[in-house]
Order: sequence, then C-alpha cells, then structure tokens
Amino acid sequence: MIRDIDDITDFTLLDVKVSQTLKGTVNSGSIIVRQTGSAEQGSAETLLQTGDVVMLFLTPTDLPGEQSSQYYVTGATAGVYRVTDDTQQSWNVLRSQHGNASDAWQPVFERVNVDSGDELPSELTPAQVYEQVKD
Repeated sequence: MIRDIDDITDFTLLDVKVSQTLKGTVNSGSIIVRQTGSAEQGSAETLLQTGDVVMLFLTPTDLPGEQSSQYYVTGATAGVYRVTDDTQQSWNVLRSQHGNASDAWQPVFERVNVDSGDELPSELTPAQVYEQVKD
C-alpha cells in the first residue's frame, strides 16, 4: 500500500506477469499495476491477489518519473476480470495431463466488480476481446 498522489487515497502496487497482450504493447514480461484502494480502505474483494489469473483492461498512468511506466486499471475496478473457479480447475487438469494448456483452450473470466454502474459483460474470453480490438 502506498499514498504517493495525495494523503488520502491508498494505492496497491502489484507486479503483474503479462502472458498475452490483446491490444497495445508492454516493454517486458511484467508490469506494475497501480490499483486504487487497499484492504484497509475496504476494497479487498476487488484487489488483485498473488496467484490470480486475470484479464486486465489497463491505462497508462501518465504520472511523472518512475510512476510513468505504471498502469491503472481502467474504470478503477471495472477493468478487472478474474478466471472462474471452473476454468481454473480445467486449467489445472489440462496442465497435469499435458504439461501446458492447449492453445485452442479459451479460459472464461468473470467480472470482479459487477456493481460499478456500467453495462460491461459479466464474463469474457480472450477470443471475444480480440474480436473487438483487432482492427
């Protein structure tokens, strides 16, 4: 947890391993995601946790200095989709049987914050997102 923008707002900084980018580019295999909130500010259910498999919609921070390479989650928490429990179990079975999951296998991601006041899909796959952003 860090308060480096003002004295009120908590940010949680997370080192996120990027396995695939559907639009845009990243300079390395991992990025720093700056999530608004902390466990102390009552937003723990939407904060990313170690080991989470997620699909993130991100925006560059446009902050100065070393913070310029960090990313915000688009829409505060609206841009966080976490792999479903069923999908995670399927992934684990595939990995145990084949070493790696098939390229044709498409995980299903559930929206973490369903009460953010917008009309985003409750579930997404990478293929669905790619169809929307490929042009």
